[in-house]
Amino acid sequence: MKKFMNFALMAALTVGLSLAATSCKDDDNSENNGGQPTAEEQASEDANTFWSVAANLVNSSDVTTDYKDKTFEPTIGEAEDGNSTVRVVTVPDLDAAAAHFAAIVNADVNEATTTYTYQDDAVGTLTYTKSTDGKSLAKVDVSIAQIPHLQQIVYKTVEQMGDNAVTDGVPYYSFGDVIRIGRGNLGYEYLMCIQAPFTKEGYEKCVWASVAFLLSKNIWSYTASNGYTYRVPTNLGTNEVYMKNMAEMLYAIADPDQWWDNMNDGPKDMKAFNMVRKQNAKYINQNFWKRVAKQWQDRDLANTIFGVDMETLKDWLTDSDKGMKLLYKGYSWWTWYSNNLTLYEASAYTGQGKEANARHLTMKEVTKNVIKPEKIEVNCVTQLKDRKHWICPAFFGDDQPRFFFQFAPENPKFNPYESYNRYDNVEDVYVYTKEYNITVGPRQKMDNYIVTE
Repeated sequence: MKKFMNFALMAALTVGLSLAATSCKDDDNSENNGGQPTAEEQASEDANTFWSVAANLVNSSDVTTDYKDKTFEPTIGEAEDGNSTVRVVTVPDLDAAAAHFAAIVNADVNEATTTYTYQDDAVGTLTYTKSTDGKSLAKVDVSIAQIPHLQQIVYKTVEQMGDNAVTDGVPYYSFGDVIRIGRGNLGYEYLMCIQAPFTKEGYEKCVWASVAFLLSKNIWSYTASNGYTYRVPTNLGTNEVYMKNMAEMLYAIADPDQWWDNMNDGPKDMKAFNMVRKQNAKYINQNFWKRVAKQWQDRDLANTIFGVDMETLKDWLTDSDKGMKLLYKGYSWWTWYSNNLTLYEASAYTGQGKEANARHLTMKEVTKNVIKPEKIEVNCVTQLKDRKHWICPAFFGDDQPRFFFQFAPENPKFNPYESYNRYDNVEDVYVYTKEYNITVGPRQKMDNYIVTE
């Protein structure tokens, strides 16, 4: 029985940072080139554009500046039987399929979209088409010279997968589990399981989130021609769906009763999570979350991970005006235009109706003090980097806490997407199945490991 990859859009590379090698100057370099970018600047822009899409389709370790004459193998989804150029991505519904594609090309595509074509000379062409044959939800025809073995992406539900779907098994990790990894002098990095191997929906692998200190690879230090040294975050988590899942999971842990009330009072088609349909909410119900909440309380995990108690965390999640602010995508610094910095932020908070259950997520650019680079205080960024506190008025212009959101951090000691088994060389802080002595393995039924009474 073939195993397939879960709906996991890997981190798109931060545009303008990881590959930019041009000098950042107060004056516009392009002014000396007839208002046009130089060849070096254009090459940097092309690389950023290419990898903003391609990094979602191939292994992120393939990213390189000398990509034009190379080819890369696709890793998105899993190869279709009998045709390795077609990659199948399993999602619960059309809404999730459209969101997945929209995140790849950063476009306004939703479940109502019939067809959409993305074309850029620096990348190639990707054409999304909603399916009408009932055999899939949507298809994406792909033409990218550097990824010749990827011709089509097909989005399917578990039911459409048929005999190829894996529909039973008890994985070792579940929603709300916490593990930690040693980071040398920095101490431990704590990771939360925000997407479990939930086989009822076709998700066979874990997705982990971290709001811990930033590693050196996530800090870009650059001394510009104006004499200022900038230390800004880069390569943060980019997937809005994962951020929603993390906010919803934390909300369910902080207030299981209210979470369940919202589920029952919400619209008929309301999902338990963005990637879990309401009919499967019985597997992650109120009693399950009460158990998880107890373990988080007993272990003081909110304080360990976020530096505050559970009540404060709950206030952040339920504040209808502020919500929980998550930073993502890092900075986009278009070096040949100006020194202006742009950081993207998502605020997750509770709403009404379809926006209930901490599902409401607003996106915006953080401008404020970061517009003028000279106002950035290096010590302030260092404090955020070292997780001394989450509030930095000098950096953001207000006193609201914000979190650097990262998911599935790379680590040579373990595979973040392993399925049923415990990770080697990673310390379990809290694991539901271990705490409640639940037998794990591929032969156990999924509904054996979730509390339903």
